[in-house]
Amino acid sequence: MDTIVRDPFYKDIPAFFGMSFDEFIVSKHPTAWIQFEKGLIDEVELARILFKDGRDFDLEGKRKPDAEFYMDVVRHLEVDPSYCIFIDDRQKNVEAAAEVGIKGVHFKNVDLLREELSLMGVDILTDEDQ
Repeated sequence: MDTIVRDPFYKDIPAFFGMSFDEFIVSKHPTAWIQFEKGLIDEVELARILFKDGRDFDLEGKRKPDAEFYMDVVRHLEVDPSYCIFIDDRQKNVEAAAEVGIKGVHFKNVDLLREELSLMGVDILTDEDQ
């Protein structure tokens, strides 16, 4: 099984707005994304405050936990959902992924994640292991 770990913040999020990463960092609110990731604000509030200049962006489209969001990902990757593992800190997103056949792990902390992935046959190497 191949393992892909990818954080969309550095490439996909800026590309979504038609910006480079550097342009995105300069134009975004300094704490909005962190507040969103911590669950302190919802998507509507994120859309309202994300950019310092107040520009608006469209919240329409497929997003977690919409089943079509996950299906678009597996179609893009050209893999069967059963070959994927979805990790998220929000249980409702993990449950939605499971509904379309993707194995899900609710992220609580690094040690539990490593343990759960190991039970699935995914070994995580750290700098200490090498």
